[in-house]
Amino acid sequence: MAKQHIIELNGKRYDALTGKMVGEQAAMKSAHKAPLQPVTSHNLDGFAKKPERSGHTAHPQARSVQKSHTLMRTTVHKPISHKLHAVATVVDQKPAEQPVHMSSSVLRSKLTPHSPLIRKFSLNPDDNEHKVAPDSRKQMPSPAPTLSKAAASAATVSVSVNPLHQAIANATSHQQPKLKRPGVHKRVANRLHISPRVLSGGSLLVAALLLIGFFSYQNIPNLKMHLAASRAGVHGTLPAYQPPGFHLNNISYKPGEINVSFVSNSDGRNFRLSQVASAWNSDTLRDKLKNDAKTTNPMEVPDNGKTLFIYNDSNVTWVDGGILYKIEGDSKLNSDQLLRLANSI
Repeated sequence: MAKQHIIELNGKRYDALTGKMVGEQAAMKSAHKAPLQPVTSHNLDGFAKKPERSGHTAHPQARSVQKSHTLMRTTVHKPISHKLHAVATVVDQKPAEQPVHMSSSVLRSKLTPHSPLIRKFSLNPDDNEHKVAPDSRKQMPSPAPTLSKAAASAATVSVSVNPLHQAIANATSHQQPKLKRPGVHKRVANRLHISPRVLSGGSLLVAALLLIGFFSYQNIPNLKMHLAASRAGVHGTLPAYQPPGFHLNNISYKPGEINVSFVSNSDGRNFRLSQVASAWNSDTLRDKLKNDAKTTNPMEVPDNGKTLFIYNDSNVTWVDGGILYKIEGDSKLNSDQLLRLANSI
């Protein structure tokens, strides 16, 4: 015979495996059940006849809902909410002066720490009927620690401050040091895709070449004069004064003679400076000019220990240091320009 597992609860016996009552209670319970209706089978050789549909669908009978019951109340206590338990504990600790009519919700609102940053809490709109006695407030448990400055500021921002205004107020980009714009040298190097150091070296080299070229161009006439003097055997020089509107055109030489020609920048005027090795002096030159039929209106002008002879209105000649100088041509220079040109040689 199989072993039966029976549990007795509240004077009733239950099967531990099936959970059904056993004994007299089960018999009494089964007596109240309605007798089963005989089932007429519509199956024939495994085939079921499809039931006929009526005009309306039969709704199932509504079931009655039973209230749950605790089987062992002596060992299982009735559940209590933790919040209500905490409120009840606080209420029990209150002195006798605590008003009896204060509800748990009002008490919870009193115990909840309120931030002074919230407007409605700063105004204290509490009703007089729900105020707690001063003595009881002293004995209440200390509220939770206040918010930190960062949390308070965050709460203030989230409640009353516009995020856009807060971002503008906290912006520090205008306090950052101004970025220096790279120099022209670096910008040019970046544009050329080369190193700034290479660009610097190239710039210095180009500048040196330009300076050498400039000075060489300025000294080309002097270099030509030195070359002509060495080959002609005459100590020739260029005039330091150059009449306005004229420029140096050419330097030519032959043994014992150097010729320097100047031309006008705007018209056909020109003149030539000749330097010829000679043993003449001022007296010999005077006699030569007087006897020359092509010379007209000769005029002597003493100047710095030498004698200048101006003739044909725009020509001048003199002897100095064994060299015969002549300025001849269709230059239309006045006497002052001729004297200045002669003194600059």
